[in-house]
Amino acid sequence: MNRFNSYGIATALSFWVAYAVAENPQAPQPSPDLSLTVYAKPQRLVELRDRRKIHLFCLGKGSPTVILTAGLGDWAAA
Repeated sequence: MNRFNSYGIATALSFWVAYAVAENPQAPQPSPDLSLTVYAKPQRLVELRDRRKIHLFCLGKGSPTVILTAGLGDWAAA
């Protein structure tokens, strides 16, 4: 595909997206799950050996210890 066709396709696609967004009203947002608000509040900030800090939320007692962490830059609710 030559450069002109690539620009033409990109331009047409951007116009189509702008039209679709303008013509379709925003979908209603679901109400937040209030049971997750406990995780948004600071609990305990722990400094790691490399000076980074993580937010630690401890729940329960006993053993074994199970650690859950969000991956790929997401947060705990995911």
